[in-house]
Amino acid sequence: AFLTHEISIFTPFLLQLVKMITKKTALVVVSCILGLLIGVIRPLIFTFDNFLGDKKCRPYEVHLSYGNNSQEMVVVWRTMSDSCIPTVTYGLANNPNISMAVNGSTYTITEAQMCDAPANSRPFKVIMHKAVLTTTVDDTLHFYRVGNGSTNYFTSPKLPSTSKSINFIAYADMGEGVVRLEDREALGTSHLVQSIHRGTPLDFIAHVGDLAYADGKYTVWDSFMRLIEPTASRIPYMIAIGNHEFDYLAGGEKDRSNDTHYEPSWGNFDQGDSGGECGAMTTGRFPMPRPQPEVDNPPYWYSFEVGPVHFVVISTEHRVSPGSPQYTWISNHLAAVDRCRTPWLVALYHRPMYVVYPHKDNRVVGQHLKSFLEDLLALHEVDFTISGHVHSYYRTCAVYKNKCTDLKGGAHADEVLEKDTSEGVGKVTAGEDARQAQLQVPEEKAKKGTSSTVKGVTHFVLGTGGHILSTIEG
Repeated sequence: AFLTHEISIFTPFLLQLVKMITKKTALVVVSCILGLLIGVIRPLIFTFDNFLGDKKCRPYEVHLSYGNNSQEMVVVWRTMSDSCIPTVTYGLANNPNISMAVNGSTYTITEAQMCDAPANSRPFKVIMHKAVLTTTVDDTLHFYRVGNGSTNYFTSPKLPSTSKSINFIAYADMGEGVVRLEDREALGTSHLVQSIHRGTPLDFIAHVGDLAYADGKYTVWDSFMRLIEPTASRIPYMIAIGNHEFDYLAGGEKDRSNDTHYEPSWGNFDQGDSGGECGAMTTGRFPMPRPQPEVDNPPYWYSFEVGPVHFVVISTEHRVSPGSPQYTWISNHLAAVDRCRTPWLVALYHRPMYVVYPHKDNRVVGQHLKSFLEDLLALHEVDFTISGHVHSYYRTCAVYKNKCTDLKGGAHADEVLEKDTSEGVGKVTAGEDARQAQLQVPEEKAKKGTSSTVKGVTHFVLGTGGHILSTIEG
């Protein structure tokens, strides 16, 4: 009874004590948890945030192009954030302890810049960066590092000179072969180009139109850029505009190509092949040279020089008839080329002038292109042209007005196909499996400092970058 009485007296006190202990313990536990969050988890969160920040600014889709003069190399890349500082560090590869840093610019590509559906149907934002590197020594290996990315290498451009030779690969109509399985040949082409570059270092790649075949689907562009990055991050990737980059049906007020929409009644130009992109995606991803800002219109029409060769890039998706802005530019530009400085003159464009059977619609377009441009190219003794569009490989003789010209007057591009480089004459090789053309400028012609007086132009059609060759009739 005594114990029961004592317990009954102390029970309220014990219960109150337990409550106090419980509260204090809870406070201690909470304090420990807060301490853990502050002392351990917060640094982890900070580290994770930094990891995400690094990933957001990590460069990808890195690619090169020639700049506005022969001492410039342009680097273009993407990131996941527009807050990244677009910095490139570079220098001579044989002296990596000395480097220079250049700050570039940031810009975006969005659906609002597209002309029509499907390109403008869904919101998207592609964050691009561009930096211009100035080199002081030509034809020399340089290292460069984009932002927090890995170190890569390029060879500085060869200055215009008759003492240099160049090697380049050209093709058209490639695609990416992953999203669009019908372009699966593009995968083999990409691997082949990498293999060739490892064996015979290339100066650049010329992709003369129909690049990704995105047709308004920006994710296809992502796949294409990943495909070319292993090579395009080491050598310049120069382009011409094709119908799958530019042809559109509506929304012309957003067309930034500085010319009226080209849809002649005689041509197959009104198919909407770009899926409404109207060149906007290509312009943003591939800034090409603009040595004469007042008249050049890259990537539609522009020029660049490498060693002894002057390249003129033409847009066959725009007017090229006499009196048009592009024709005027071509005429003035060809007349101003110094053939003692760059004895070789080459034109790059997408749709060919000379078209084999049975490509009837393209032959009609080719006939009009010939009527507009053939006299002009022959007058200024253009050595050869490279085009695509027709998914075949073929070449012509030196031709004018549908007839092979007399070649006894000098070494011309079709003679190049018959002689070995050991004889001092250039060699062009092109294979169906390779889907590529490789040019080595001949020493003999370089020493002459002038091109032949033969009135004829050789035409190469290399529309085979990502496709099985179509059947043709001779």
